[in-house]
Amino acid sequence: MSKYYRLYESCIVSNFFLMNEIHQNCEILLYEKFRMVNQAESYFFVGI
Repeated sequence: MSKYYRLYESCIVSNFFLMNEIHQNCEILLYEKFRMVNQAESYFFVGI
């Protein structure tokens, strides 16, 4: 989960001048990306 939080923090830092709702959208997008990466890793390990 720490990987996700680092991505979220960097998103907030790079978009600190934007509105809160933009931050929330960014959080959702980052979470979706994180979830898809985890799924891909799970499939990879299952494949082994």
